[in-house]
Amino acid sequence: MPTEPANGRLPLVSIVVPTYNRADLLGECLRSALAVRWQRLEVIVVDDGSTDHTETIVRSFGERVRYQRLTNGGAANARNVGLHLARGEWVQFLDSDDLLLPTKLEVEVPILQQTGSDMVFGDYAFFKEEPGHFTRTFAGRDAGADWITFFLAENTQTAVPLHRRETLIAQGGWRLDCLCVDDYELHLRRAFKGARIRYAPGVRSIARDHGGERFSANPKGNEAMRRVLVEYGHSLLAAGLLTPERAGALAGRLWRVVQGELQAGRPASARQAFADLRALVPDFQPPRSHPLTRSLARLVGPLSLESLKWSFRRPWALP
Repeated sequence: MPTEPANGRLPLVSIVVPTYNRADLLGECLRSALAVRWQRLEVIVVDDGSTDHTETIVRSFGERVRYQRLTNGGAANARNVGLHLARGEWVQFLDSDDLLLPTKLEVEVPILQQTGSDMVFGDYAFFKEEPGHFTRTFAGRDAGADWITFFLAENTQTAVPLHRRETLIAQGGWRLDCLCVDDYELHLRRAFKGARIRYAPGVRSIARDHGGERFSANPKGNEAMRRVLVEYGHSLLAAGLLTPERAGALAGRLWRVVQGELQAGRPASARQAFADLRALVPDFQPPRSHPLTRSLARLVGPLSLESLKWSFRRPWALP
């Protein structure tokens, strides 16, 4: 357990749980939050206008959980309301279908205290029915001085970071115009604005794997990702900060948007994303594993070749 500060009191940590019509999962989520090993803890549920029995579930926890009901305004708005309701020095976001592990705060709060950092994050895993049986695990890494490159290339789930509340508010909180990619945008913006970030290895938060629709099949999500990447790409370019490493990470992400649009049968959107990519990284060439595909890409262009690949929609499509 962490050593108490000189004044004898551990800092208060706020866990903010936005929710909308997830009464069937909310109880398990709140039990995981209350089981986190930290003596000074507040848990705040922000109900984004649920029409199920969410309030009944929350009230069953008594005074251990604060409850705030809103008219429906989206997850990012609910997180911002929770952020401003929070009284803690540190704030932990937790979507109502996900879980925290008991070690989350006892590992991460001391790192924030000792290093003066604004955000600390670790690894994360997905589960389906049993929290102890992971379907996928994702490891982060220490990016040293260049967290912009890291967060251009990678995303981490909403519940993975622990934030210093004061600096998160100063950096604008959650944006409301980044549907499906608001966590990606937030973490990238924190790096872009100079937040002090630390990585602490280990899984301490887990996300529920719902399966179902792929992200690439969601036109709003893919379009939001394209807009965020283009926005930050041009900002980095204008500031003279688009290093080769950042350009590579940015191009890789935009190429995945192109592939997602082609896979979903949206060629016009794919062409737009590819034009954005080439405007930012003119010499981009996607990685090709086979000499034939490299030759074809040089002959017909990478977008045409990728379009041909997805037109077949078979497992043996060109690598």
